Amino acid sequence: MRRFTWLILLTWVLLAGCTTNDQPSLIVSLVVDGQERAYPQSNPITVGEFLTQVEVELGTLDDVTPPLYTQISDGMRVTVVRVSETEDCSTTDIAFQERRVPNEGLPPGEERVVQAGQSGVEETCYRVQIRDGVRQEPVPIRSTIITAPV
Repeated sequence: MRRFTWLILLTWVLLAGCTTNDQPSLIVSLVVDGQERAYPQSNPITVGEFLTQVEVELGTLDDVTPPLYTQISDGMRVTVVRVSETEDCSTTDIAFQERRVPNEGLPPGEERVVQAGQSGVEETCYRVQIRDGVRQEPVPIRSTIITAPV
């Protein structure tokens, strides 16, 4: 009888240790669209799965830190930077080159225009990134001579 009592007591102690705790084990901070919020998580999932779970839609150029494949951990801070790109083009004049040819038929120091020059036009296009509403430095992507100088 005494053994039976000890066995029941031991079983009860072991079962008491097996109770589940419904408290979330992870707290993840999310910074997106100028706001920061903390989200409780009970399952270890990837950053990508977390963003889907909290209904954050990512654009094709958006920058996520840490990367989407990273498993979340307690105290992790996930940052989403909204990125868009535009293309700006501008034209500039290309100066023609002067060519001086000595002529024995002219007095010294006198010059004569034989053929007038004409400036050309060059178009340069730039890629401009906008990160969380802040315009970044333009990066040249192509340059085309529209009219060559003569």
